[in-house]
Amino acid sequence: MELRGERECQSCGTKWSYYETGEITCPACGSIRSVGLDEPTAHTAGAAELDLTDIRNEVGDVSIETLADDAAEAARTYLRSVGFVDAGELQPLSDTVLAASELRRVGATLGRVMRVDEDEELYLLELLRLADQNDRPAPDEVLETLAPERGLGVAAAVDIYLRDLVGSTRTATRMPTECCPPFAHAGNESRRWMATSTPPKQKGSSGLPET
Repeated sequence: MELRGERECQSCGTKWSYYETGEITCPACGSIRSVGLDEPTAHTAGAAELDLTDIRNEVGDVSIETLADDAAEAARTYLRSVGFVDAGELQPLSDTVLAASELRRVGATLGRVMRVDEDEELYLLELLRLADQNDRPAPDEVLETLAPERGLGVAAAVDIYLRDLVGSTRTATRMPTECCPPFAHAGNESRRWMATSTPPKQKGSSGLPET
């Protein structure tokens, strides 16, 4: 999506940045009449935040299956609205997105199995504790029974990232200026996935963020 993010209210003259607020209404007077002050710029990032507080508050009040289903739905809702191009600049793939993608898979799996053992329940609770803190369990903490969910979650997160990137390459998109590549947080799981998969490509481009 392209937009002019730097706005000036035609009613009161207040200037604000849609990139920062995510709001089209004037923060001073509430008017929706404004003009853009900058050039159209690729922007897919929104104000989406992963907040699992309500899900964590369910612990002890609902069955583990219901908790898993609710966690998966919360993660799914977040992933539908996440974007990675902020005012024309590509952002790195965060642990929050990776954890949410894993939580979606783990929650869906534990919500439908006949029996959830204690270790699996504790792992789900650990994911719930960490995911909205931009963190996730270390690779050596992943249960063998849930290892496929970790791998599939990483692959799905990278796919979301690539689709957002490819959809934004019609306009100038600046790559991250950090010292680390955008996939640094994905770890070995994403590198294994990318080594065996063919990501979407743009003509004249590798299709992947440059490091």
